[in-house]
Amino acid sequence: MVKLTLSGRGSELTRRGRAGVEPPQEIVPPQQDIAAGDQRACNSDETESLELYREVLFSISDAVLVADEAGRLVWACPNVSHSFLCSAEEVMALGTVEKVFGKAIFLPEDLRERGELANIETAIRDKAGDEHILLVSVKEVQIGRGRLLYSCRDITARRRAEEALEKANDQLARDRESLRRKNAALQEVLSRMAAGRGRIVRQIRANMDRAILPLLEDLRTGLDAERQVTMDLLSQSLARITAPFLQTLEARYPQLSPREVTICNLIRNGFSTKEIARSLHTGEETVRTQRKAIRRKLGARCSGDSLATVLRGMVMTSESPAESGCDCLERLNELPVEG
Repeated sequence: MVKLTLSGRGSELTRRGRAGVEPPQEIVPPQQDIAAGDQRACNSDETESLELYREVLFSISDAVLVADEAGRLVWACPNVSHSFLCSAEEVMALGTVEKVFGKAIFLPEDLRERGELANIETAIRDKAGDEHILLVSVKEVQIGRGRLLYSCRDITARRRAEEALEKANDQLARDRESLRRKNAALQEVLSRMAAGRGRIVRQIRANMDRAILPLLEDLRTGLDAERQVTMDLLSQSLARITAPFLQTLEARYPQLSPREVTICNLIRNGFSTKEIARSLHTGEETVRTQRKAIRRKLGARCSGDSLATVLRGMVMTSESPAESGCDCLERLNELPVEG
């Protein structure tokens, strides 16, 4: 009888004919006379098969372990060093699969139910204390005393690459969020700076209408013709500053007379009826009559609101107190930088 077995050391394949050793695999030739030529051919095929089996075992990168039903190691393939960084003899010396992996990696009832468990991820530590991530598949077999076959693949490099990629993606997401918040803060800064410029311009216009233009009107009295022309040029130049409101008013309400447009501009800047009358060298009753005419021409816009409120709302919206541009820039600088 010819018997084939994997050596107990797990490092070589040998042919044994010694009795008393239970082999994983046994080939029993038919009980009949075989011619010498046929015997030699049979032996040659057997040797070729063994060599092919040896080459396959040494070529695969996955570590293969065989254990009995109790989890005791029966055999370890020679290339376990790829995954465990120790020799097959050192693996066999551990005695059980649980000691190899450091823990039980599956439930026996799950294996009995399915017959095979694939891609069980587990971590082990080598002799140097370095961690390795293994992907283990377990299958029920019948190879001599072996009943469980473990196929182990080291995926440490792949897992580290995946973790590095995930970390990079997380950092990218944090950077993107930080950039989004900085862009929002920058937009706020620009918006508040624009609002600040608008307030300054409106204040200049109001001060000019309230303080400068009335003085010019007073100075106009008693001037000779030449100086009257100069005063007109000065008044027109200053009036251009308030032109946006006047243009808007005239475009929306062409029925307003030039004097009514002038009164609207003064009302918008907070002039009282008495102040308007003094600035325009007219009576207060005349100004009141013109205010009524303006309200009538503006129509529904004036219902329930003061005339000054309606006029201010034509070119600007009401603003709440806002931070200055410098304050917003300080807030932008205080935003944390991720990473």
